[in-house]
Amino acid sequence: MRVELRNLQIESVNPGATTGIGWLETKGDITTSYTPIDGSVIAKVRNATLEDYEQLMEKARKAYLKWGSPRELSQFPPLV
Repeated sequence: MRVELRNLQIESVNPGATTGIGWLETKGDITTSYTPIDGSVIAKVRNATLEDYEQLMEKARKAYLKWGSPRELSQFPPLV
C-alpha cells in the first residue's frame, strides 16, 4: 500500500484543508488514520483550526469577488 500512497502524494502527515486548487498548511491537532486490515497507520492529517478555516473562507470570498456575479454576491453578509 505504501507505493499507492506515494503515487497519491500522501505524506506521513498531511494538511487537513484545501482551497480546491492547493493545500493550506493547517495548524490543528493531528488525526491518525489506521488500516482495518492490521491496524497499522496509513497516514496522519493535521486538522484545520478556526484561523485556518477563516483563511480559507477569505480566499473563497476573494475568488468569488473576482469570478462571481455581483447580484449573487449581495446575498452574502460581509465577513467580520
